[in-house]
Amino acid sequence: MLRLAAFFLFSVVVLGRRGSLVDCQAHTQCGQCDVSCPHPLLSDIPKIKDTLSSVSVFQENLAIRQDELHFGFQTKLDQLECCKETITKEDLNAFQAKMDTQLEKVRSEMNGQLRGQMDRIEKEQQALRRSLIEDQAKMDTQLEKVRSEMNGQLQAILSKIEGLQAAPQQTHPTNNSAETPIVKEIPDKTPMNPTSRNQNIPAQFEQIGSRFFYIEHETKVTWLKAESTCREKGGYLATIKDWKEFYDIKKKLKKDHNYWLGINDVLKEGNYVSIASGKEAMYLKWARNNPEKGGRKDYVLIRNGYMYNNFEYITGHFICQADSET
Repeated sequence: MLRLAAFFLFSVVVLGRRGSLVDCQAHTQCGQCDVSCPHPLLSDIPKIKDTLSSVSVFQENLAIRQDELHFGFQTKLDQLECCKETITKEDLNAFQAKMDTQLEKVRSEMNGQLRGQMDRIEKEQQALRRSLIEDQAKMDTQLEKVRSEMNGQLQAILSKIEGLQAAPQQTHPTNNSAETPIVKEIPDKTPMNPTSRNQNIPAQFEQIGSRFFYIEHETKVTWLKAESTCREKGGYLATIKDWKEFYDIKKKLKKDHNYWLGINDVLKEGNYVSIASGKEAMYLKWARNNPEKGGRKDYVLIRNGYMYNNFEYITGHFICQADSET
């Protein structure tokens, strides 16, 4: 803007000077200028002063305007900076309040959902507890029924065994006459022929030690089923006679498998008897913490070289014996 004003003033001066020179040439024919020749240039001086004055005023106004604009701009910047701080703080407060409200809402919803889940779980637990109690009652009833049936079967077997043991011996008629001699029956001490003895051994039984046994390695059944299967094969669920027989049988059994024996304490707790002879078991080799007392673990099995008492309904392999001596 200042350059434009200076350019305008310079143009006015130059044009004035050219006009005065022309006028001077017009009044003098000799090529010299008269004193009156500069008059047109001097007459323009007031105008130049006015122009310069106008330019100065314009410059002053321009400077004032610039100052006003600068001040206004700075004021706006200060206001914006102030507003920025104020708005940021207010926004943070509003955002914090909004977040607190949302968190409280979420917390309330989660508490409601948690209470609902807890109520549902409590109801399910109560239903499960009732179901377990009912199942336990049914199981107890079934076990009691099985126990009663087994007691009946054992009583019948024991009665049969006692009847056989108490069979009347052969008697001879007596005569009051002293002359009649009393003939005593001499027992036959002739050793039994092994060939004739083996003729009474059921099929599939093998000799282990001095007796014959059948060992089932494939099928797993309950104790009652094992006892009835041995009867069907012509033998009895086995009872061990001594440690040597136990050792010989143990070598033929699978590791980590259960094998039922014909030993139980159904009739009297802690009194383990043979199902074959009805007599007290001759040899027992219990595992640690066995036999377990109480409950319904009345039946004996072999596992990894030791004897355990367990429930009748547990499944396992089994061992049958051909005789009813032990």
